[in-house]
Amino acid sequence: EHHQHFVSGSIGISIAPDDSTDLNELIQFADSAMYKSKNDGKDRYNFYNAQMTKDAKERFILKTTLHYALKNNELDIYFQPQIDKEDNLIGAEVLVRWNHPNKGIVSPYHFIPLAIELGIIDKVDLWVIENAIIQHTKWQQKGLKVGILSCNITMYDIEKDRFIDDIKSLIHKHNFNPYYLNLEVTEETIMKNPKKSIAVLNKLKNLGININIDDFGTGYSSFSHFVEIIERIPVKLLKIDGSYVKKIPESEKAEKIVKTVNSMAHSLNIKTVAEFVENEKIVEKLEKLGVDYAQGHYFEEPRILV
Repeated sequence: EHHQHFVSGSIGISIAPDDSTDLNELIQFADSAMYKSKNDGKDRYNFYNAQMTKDAKERFILKTTLHYALKNNELDIYFQPQIDKEDNLIGAEVLVRWNHPNKGIVSPYHFIPLAIELGIIDKVDLWVIENAIIQHTKWQQKGLKVGILSCNITMYDIEKDRFIDDIKSLIHKHNFNPYYLNLEVTEETIMKNPKKSIAVLNKLKNLGININIDDFGTGYSSFSHFVEIIERIPVKLLKIDGSYVKKIPESEKAEKIVKTVNSMAHSLNIKTVAEFVENEKIVEKLEKLGVDYAQGHYFEEPRILV
């Protein structure tokens, strides 16, 4: 009907007899290669290799057993300290690892996308927040001053109608002072639904919770557009994306990006924290640029603390 359409192709290729001489296997292998093309960004082709079958089996096993991870208490929370310019502890980021009964420690890089796909990421996030609150309370009872804990949330939390009530319930259940809780949301998450994000983050702030922006500078939004949005969100900390931080000793471009982000945040009265601080050269550059806080393996690797 005189409409113009543009069609792309995600192609998977298997070859006989190299991959198999069985027709059904060849189709299955080509299908695996096609999904690799889709995952790589679509509109491309991939040849099958044996690693694809191995990866598919691994993914299936993790996806199946992840359903039981929360029920069986297989998740652990790790803490990575955040340090100020005088080497004082100001708090820690709370990270999650899956202690799989057969595979050992599974990185969130592998299981968080599966949790999102299964629709249980909100349950994982709430579990992390509650257990961070419990641990913080234990430290306070021992007289330890560990500062503010930062926990990650996703778009799936923000879009969940009960999220605010769930957070309220955790605070009341554990008689927890919300001042000691930061919730971190990525720049990408905010830009997916700015209106909803602004509304929810302001409600969280009204509960006394601090808001951090994570992975800033990853290019999901125009600079001016994001500044307009960030002015409407009560942000306490802006975390500079680690991919730039790691490069500042040898990359003038990366250093300029970190400097620009840091200056923008300070102009809005927002503190900054640099992640992936791996060595002394990075520390020296960050001090020169005036970044407020830092975290990374140079100070301490993420670990379980009790």
